[in-house]
Formats: sequence, structure tokens, C-alpha cells
Amino acid sequence: MQDILKPLKSALWFAPAVTLLLVIFCYLVLRTILLSFLRFDLETGFQPQFAGLVNFIRLASDSRFFASLKTTVLFTVASVTLEFFLGLTAALAVESLHRAGRSARTFLLTQILHLAVLLRG
Repeated sequence: MQDILKPLKSALWFAPAVTLLLVIFCYLVLRTILLSFLRFDLETGFQPQFAGLVNFIRLASDSRFFASLKTTVLFTVASVTLEFFLGLTAALAVESLHRAGRSARTFLLTQILHLAVLLRG
């Protein structure tokens, strides 16, 4: 009986956090969709005016949007691919150390953790 309840008990500890994150996520998505159908202008003092699909039509005909989208996708694919292969290469290099494998691995992991703590601030 205890074995069956243990995963459920563990999941219940995460339920409030997951629920809060889900509520915040849904609110932000719905708010973004709502704002995408509105127009804000300096002339009206940033009072929202319903624009309908005008924003999307203007976006679809804007060449700068597609150029920036292309740049963003290219940068994302290149950086994720490069990071993956550099990490894989480093992991294989550390794993293949036979002589001083454990101490080298410990030293390298300690340096990585220090860097992560410093970057976290």
C-alpha cells in the first residue's frame, strides 16, 4: 500500500507549484493574444483600440519581420547544435580519460560548478 501512495504523495508536493505556473502561463498567453488584436497609438494616449486582423496582415507583409525571423531561427539552430556537439565532445573526452579519470572528472566538474555559481550571481 505504501509503495502505491509514495509516487502520489510526491506528486502532491509539486501540485501547488505546477498549478501556479500553469495559471500564470495561461494568463500570459491569453493576454498576449488579446493584445495582438488591439492597436496602441501615441495620438490616443496609448488607449487601446480594436484593430482586428490588421496587425497580422501588416506583419505578414513586412519584409523586416521575415528577415529577423530567419536570423533568429538560424541563430537558434546554430547555437543549439554547436552547444550540443561541444558538450558531447567534452563529455566524451572526460569519459575517455583512463589514467586520472576520476580526479580529472572531479576537477573538471568542480570548475564547471564554480562557473555556474558565478554566472548565477
